[in-house]
Amino acid sequence: MTQPIATIRIELQGWRPKIWRKVDVALATDLGTLHEIIQAAMGWQNYHMYMFVAGGESYGRPFPEARGYLTIHPSQKTTLHDLLNRGVKRFVYEYDFGDGWRHDIIVGKSRDGSADTNYPVFVAGEGRCPPEDVGGVWGFKNFLEIMMDPDHPEHGEMREWYGDDFDTTAMDELQVRVRLGAIAMHKSNRQSSRSGSRKKNTE
Repeated sequence: MTQPIATIRIELQGWRPKIWRKVDVALATDLGTLHEIIQAAMGWQNYHMYMFVAGGESYGRPFPEARGYLTIHPSQKTTLHDLLNRGVKRFVYEYDFGDGWRHDIIVGKSRDGSADTNYPVFVAGEGRCPPEDVGGVWGFKNFLEIMMDPDHPEHGEMREWYGDDFDTTAMDELQVRVRLGAIAMHKSNRQSSRSGSRKKNTE
């Protein structure tokens, strides 16, 4: 059975050259799962809070500090299909409110997916994701300047903190595919389990 899908483009704001990914995603995907997909595609480690801002509304995990000034709708209750039905084809995903990593999410034209494919599926991408807790765009720039200069007085300390060299162009495509594949498999298993339960209940 086929399902409607679309290619989403995930693009990190405020950085050149652009760091971006394209992923084929089922339109039935809720925003909570989309958060996991973005984390996997970009290379983030899901250490921090997140929020989507789409069509003038905010979605994520409601937190006490937001009460009184910001209404956050539960992300699991809204799907990509819901947003498209409201005419929302472009929105923002923010990760880590301290570092403030903001991403543009652009949803491509919807189409029928392949019946024998479990989504999400990696399509393309460029650029390496910044390290966690590096301090946002400014901190990432400082990090790169130190890492690229062996004579910088903080080079040794920074390299020890990160644990390796950092190549801005070296996107780990294998890791992206593996992480997205795990999400697709988990989603497929949940669907099979629900289908089996419904079949058992009708017998």
